[in-house]
Amino acid sequence: MHPSPLLTTLLATFTFTFTASAHLPPESPPPPIPHLLISHFAAFISTNPSIPSHLSFNVTDPRPTSYHASTCLFATNETFPSLFLDRWSHCDDDPVEDVAWRVDEHGRVKLRRPWWEEDGEG
Repeated sequence: MHPSPLLTTLLATFTFTFTASAHLPPESPPPPIPHLLISHFAAFISTNPSIPSHLSFNVTDPRPTSYHASTCLFATNETFPSLFLDRWSHCDDDPVEDVAWRVDEHGRVKLRRPWWEEDGEG
């Protein structure tokens, strides 16, 4: 019994596709992800609403072409009674160069900073 012409065609196509894709040139590696350095981290979480919670830390982007340093401070108040905000807060007043942070629902502090690629695209 011989295989059907359709099965033979499918196997030939699959074999060609598999062999051709196995010989593709390797892609160039992605650019390295910038690392932000955190220091002087301090947090005080109050369970008493009349005593504010505090969060503070220093963050530095050490890359020579993108150097930036900020001190991030936050204290709870009547407007923001919790450190667990559903928004990003900026450390400085310049959202273009500045580092933003937030505390997620699991208590992890997340940071982000915009940067420009060499071609000027962000």
